[in-house]
Amino acid sequence: MDVDVGFHVEFLTKEEAWTLFKKKVGNHVDSHDEPLRDIAWAICNKCRGLPVAINAIGGALKGKDMHAWKDALHKLKNSMLKDIVGINQKVYASLKWSYDQLASEDAKSCFLLCCLFAEDAEISIDDLVRYYMAWRTLNHYQMPVTLEQGFDRVCTVVDTLKSCCLLLDGESKHLVKMHDVVRDIAISIAKDEKSFLVKHGFKDWPEKVAYEHCSVISLRPDDVRKVPDKLVCPELHTLRLDCATNRSPLQIPDEFFIGTGNLMVLDLTRVIMSPLLPASLAKLAKLQMLCLNRCHLGDISILKDLKVHLEILSLRGSNIEVLPPEVGELTRLRLLDMSDCLQLGMIPKGVISKLFRLEELHMPMNFGKWEGTTNERKISNASLDELMSLTRLTTLNIWIPDAALLPEDLSFENLVRFEIIISKRFEYDPVRHFRHRVYTKPLTGILILENFHVANNLEFLLGKPKRSIPRNVLYPYLTDLSVRDCGMKYLFSPSCARELVGLQRLTIKHCGVMEGVIETEKDKDEDIPIIFSGLKLLNLKNLPNLISFYPEKGKTATSSGSSSDHAQTVLFNDKVML
Repeated sequence: MDVDVGFHVEFLTKEEAWTLFKKKVGNHVDSHDEPLRDIAWAICNKCRGLPVAINAIGGALKGKDMHAWKDALHKLKNSMLKDIVGINQKVYASLKWSYDQLASEDAKSCFLLCCLFAEDAEISIDDLVRYYMAWRTLNHYQMPVTLEQGFDRVCTVVDTLKSCCLLLDGESKHLVKMHDVVRDIAISIAKDEKSFLVKHGFKDWPEKVAYEHCSVISLRPDDVRKVPDKLVCPELHTLRLDCATNRSPLQIPDEFFIGTGNLMVLDLTRVIMSPLLPASLAKLAKLQMLCLNRCHLGDISILKDLKVHLEILSLRGSNIEVLPPEVGELTRLRLLDMSDCLQLGMIPKGVISKLFRLEELHMPMNFGKWEGTTNERKISNASLDELMSLTRLTTLNIWIPDAALLPEDLSFENLVRFEIIISKRFEYDPVRHFRHRVYTKPLTGILILENFHVANNLEFLLGKPKRSIPRNVLYPYLTDLSVRDCGMKYLFSPSCARELVGLQRLTIKHCGVMEGVIETEKDKDEDIPIIFSGLKLLNLKNLPNLISFYPEKGKTATSSGSSSDHAQTVLFNDKVML
């Protein structure tokens, strides 16, 4: 309609949905026997407040006997919406039309990709990017070339799918969801057009006839204790096995992957691959993406045999204690994700620097045993200097316990998305780090940041640097700055403060000697107020010597913690505008 302001039509509440459902099937369902009423309520809930589904399914079941109701519920639970007798294809046809109208094949591919994830799952855009990049050769994409270009492309595609109501917003802007009914349609399309098998919540492993000719398989067993000795599926290029809801982790047999020679993407969650990885895994010569998330792992040194094609390796949340030297042979790696590997204690020196093609590196945010922090048992661990050789790095998540460990020539010129925490004390919260990944606009240099937590050595990174940092490398994209336990009198120089044009949230806590946020010094533009036009939140806590946000010249703190001219000192003066 080309209106200036768009608005979202919400789904029906449970009460509204039940009222509409009863209107379609007849109010007698409320006074009917308890089993039918319970089934009706379950069917209505499966529609998840989507009016087109409620109308179509309710109309199809009107006047039907108990067998039809039970059959409909079974099919809804198994993503077989279009197979419900009498539904007249209205729901399927309308949503299938939306899918067919997508202009680009990558939008269709991304839509079908989302149905591989669990019902009601919040899907990380990071995960979509990884799949998208691993599938690019299958779809004959000339672009994107880099992971960052892939990230931009997937974000664009996700926005397109949201505008068509085929995807929904997640809890944060970096998560998306798929409505259950829409997901059922996606599963049907994927099965009919692309030979997908998506089977979740089952107790018995599927029969061979169900998967032997599939190209993509996504399985999420509910209580399966054993898998086949061999998975014979020669056309399979993507396998996703998520055992997160299984009562006990699955053990993968040694020859399990013998019959999957064309596999390009292998995504395993919560499986047992210990004490050794299955020997057949090393035979997957075409594998480009391997995810062993939350898996029980032992020796993973045979990964070196995947060096011909492997570009994406995720060990997120696994129990690895040592990153083996053989990982350094995976020189085609573009992404290494070790986030939430809380038991990781050693990365041998030289392994990271060999991965010269790395574009993304996600370290466990409790890993601080860089060379120089400890020399227990004379183990030679990786140093931060090795990161300087990764010239293609655009995404980095890392904790540094001491700024003294930073290299002399600190410079990440290509970083775009990152979280770098420099602090002697760091309280690890895996939930926060899962839900609040850091994403920034394109930038250059270590000091153009979006979200930066730092303590004790802020004077190295902001204000007056101890080492040579180009003055034109400042902070126009910094939006969120958190500072604590900082032993300096001032946080910013006036020239630095003038560059903080995008700052939205500033938190300063427990800085016992801080007298001002902006340093009092000779400034050629001292008569021009410093403007923080975008600041939305300012949190100042436990700053006993603070005189003013931007103190007047000649104002100093006394030993008692008060200004020498306290009566004439104000927190905010006309030198700064918020």
